[in-house]
Amino acid sequence: MAGKADAAIHSGSRRRGYRRGGGRGGNGPQEGDPAGIAGLHDACGACEYGITGWEALCELQHDSGYSVNGSFADYAIAAARYWGSLTLS
Repeated sequence: MAGKADAAIHSGSRRRGYRRGGGRGGNGPQEGDPAGIAGLHDACGACEYGITGWEALCELQHDSGYSVNGSFADYAIAAARYWGSLTLS
């Protein structure tokens, strides 16, 4: 795993909430849309694991609540590839 846990990092690996603000590009979900964050924050996407869909095994991965801030906070940051739109029922 790329990053070592930091005592100052907020914990929490999975969370659902609402999108606030936007990322790069401006396409896709809009502010206020339901969204979810997975435990995997990001991975390199270039190694054997990344190109075969096994990003969770990437040696350069970052995990929410471990090597980057998690979701037990008022706001959380998620890499675009690793969050998803949710449907509330």
